[in-house]
Amino acid sequence: MIDIPLGEEIKRAAIHSQYGGNGRGGISPLANHPAVLLFSNPSNGVQHGYQDRWGADGCFHYSGEGQTGDQVMKSGNRAILRHKEDGRELHLFRSTRRSFVERVGRFEVDEEEPWYFDDAPGRDDVIRRMIVFRLKPVAETLPPSGPFVSAPSADPQVEFSPVEEHVAEASTTVEARSYETRRREAELRTRYRAHLEGLGHEVKSQKITPPGERRPLRTDLFDVTTNVLVEAKSNVTREAIRMAVGQLLDYSRFITPRPKLVVLVPDRPRADLLDFCAAINIATVWETDESFVTHDPEAA
Repeated sequence: MIDIPLGEEIKRAAIHSQYGGNGRGGISPLANHPAVLLFSNPSNGVQHGYQDRWGADGCFHYSGEGQTGDQVMKSGNRAILRHKEDGRELHLFRSTRRSFVERVGRFEVDEEEPWYFDDAPGRDDVIRRMIVFRLKPVAETLPPSGPFVSAPSADPQVEFSPVEEHVAEASTTVEARSYETRRREAELRTRYRAHLEGLGHEVKSQKITPPGERRPLRTDLFDVTTNVLVEAKSNVTREAIRMAVGQLLDYSRFITPRPKLVVLVPDRPRADLLDFCAAINIATVWETDESFVTHDPEAA
């Protein structure tokens, strides 16, 4: 029995002093008590791809352990999955400030869908497969608070969002990138957006949630006026161009009518890379000292 009132701020060290368990990890099975203690710290966990949060389904979505590489169902993850068979309770705590936590409540893994996979960068900034547990409250808990994980839909969900709200986080793309790379891309997007709006175009972003997925994809820019989807990259390497092409093809299959596709880069790519994009009918736009130049296969 974990006798800590809901919402009471307490030092994490004091919990382990009383009940035992690992004082450092997020998942702490207890040796002398029939319980597994779970600790959630979103502000620090995001650097490892952890995005613990409540879901629209009424469950708490808790990221498994393992900071690099694909997560596997062993150690602490296995302790969560098998807590019922092992006769253990799950108690969730969340960080309130440095070294302090509060108890959120008692949970159990959902019987119908105990866990699912998600993609996010690890501590080494490499995208890996993560285990996310769906924890269902079995007693009184602290009130849920957002942002919430969306429930998966059988149909794709596509909606416009202001460009200002689109933050290019590594955890929302298929690649993990440095802050400096994301900053350069954001600045390039901002300049190109200003260019398009100077022509009288309406420019937005799009949030796309594929069928069965919980985490939305976010496009860089969408020219509503001309139905053009734009993916920006901070350099003109073959890897960057290939990545942009893959993202455009992924996003565009959910947009009706199908948009024209554009790769936006800071400099003119090599001839072979321009030919690569043109061969699959994707335009390339790059920046010059004066404005932007478009290599459009349809105009050739």
